[in-house]
Amino acid sequence: NADELHDLRSVSKSIVGLIYADRYVVGLILGLTLTGIYSFYWSLANALQTLVATAVVQTALPILVRSYREGSRDGWYRVMKREMIKTALLTPALAIGIMIGSEVLIYMMGMSNLSEHRLLFSLMLAAAVIRCCSDLLNVGLISAQADKLYVYYNIAGVFISLGLMALGSYLWGLDGAGIASLITAVLLLAMRVYGLRHWIRKDKLLS
Repeated sequence: NADELHDLRSVSKSIVGLIYADRYVVGLILGLTLTGIYSFYWSLANALQTLVATAVVQTALPILVRSYREGSRDGWYRVMKREMIKTALLTPALAIGIMIGSEVLIYMMGMSNLSEHRLLFSLMLAAAVIRCCSDLLNVGLISAQADKLYVYYNIAGVFISLGLMALGSYLWGLDGAGIASLITAVLLLAMRVYGLRHWIRKDKLLS
């Protein structure tokens, strides 16, 4: 219906906002040069999230939807647990591979100034790993028909990200931006875990 379509559009805008807004904040506070460094590492970290989304998260959606519609909440939970374990094991391994590959790339291209910001990249990769797990929980919310929670968490994520990014960048520079990314990822993961568990528990009582 019209309300659901409006919600989906709002979520799409919030996700786009979350993807790009952090760089605007970093640019405003830290300037163009440091924003370039941040954007370089952001691109590598985002490649990890895109790869996991394609290989694991998107393929899990039809399985979770089918399991939920069949009415077995225990079956749905087993599928979610299996996919979460797969994501939690695969993503750190890929992150390590990207970290090693970036070191080789930086060395070959002679970009020694980037190597001074390894802490930033480590924080951003850690945040990307957590976001991959959080993305799977987003898929869980969709499959469980928890549309309002899905909308709420994604829109809230934009404002949390903007606030923490501004604060972290102002206080600690580029490393603060990485810390903000990591804290935002942890907060959204915790919110989605709580929301999904509460939704499923309530649904089991009503079914």
